[in-house]
Amino acid sequence: PLCLLDEETTKIRSLLGLTPDRRDRPQSPRILQEIDSANVFESQLIAYEAKIDKLAGSIAEDEATVDLLNCEYTEMIQVNNQHKSSAIVCEHKAIIKEYTSKAETSEMDHEREKNHLKEQYELTADDLRKAEKALKDTTEKYERAREAAEVFEVNEEVLKTALAEFNEQLELQTQKTKLLKEAYEEKIENFFFLG
Repeated sequence: PLCLLDEETTKIRSLLGLTPDRRDRPQSPRILQEIDSANVFESQLIAYEAKIDKLAGSIAEDEATVDLLNCEYTEMIQVNNQHKSSAIVCEHKAIIKEYTSKAETSEMDHEREKNHLKEQYELTADDLRKAEKALKDTTEKYERAREAAEVFEVNEEVLKTALAEFNEQLELQTQKTKLLKEAYEEKIENFFFLG
C-alpha cells in the first residue's frame, strides 16, 4: 500500500510540475497548498490502512472464536441427539408401521376398485359390441326394406301404367263390342223383317 501512495504522490507532483530535481525550488502558494493537501491525504490513507489491519486482526480472532463455538455446539448437538435418537427411532418406527399399514390397505382397496372398474369396462364393452351388432343388423334390414319398398313403388307405377292401358283397351273393346252388337242386332232385325 505504501508503494501505491508513493506512486500516487509522484503522479500528483508530476501533474503539478514538481519533479524530484525541482523540489527545492520555491513554489507558488497554490502549489504548496496542493502539496499539503496531498500530504494530509497520504497520512489519512496510512491511518486508514492501520485501522483496516487492526480490524482484519479482530475479524480473524472473531472467526477463531466462532469456529470454536461451532465445534462446541456440534458436540452438544451430537450428545443431545444420542439421547433423543432412541426415542425418535421408536417414534419413527411406529409412524412408518402405521403408514405402511395404511399404504397396504389403500393398495388393496385400489386393487379391488381397479378390478371392479375392469369388470365394468368389460361389461360395457360387451354391451357396446352387442349394440353395434344390433345396429348393423337393423341398418341392413332397413336397407333391404327400403330397397324392397323402392321395388314395390316401381312395380306399383308399372302396374298402374299397365292397368291404365288395360282399362283403355277394355274400354275400346267394350265400345267395339257394343258397336258390333248393335250392328248384329240391326242385321238380325233386318234379316227377320226383310226375310
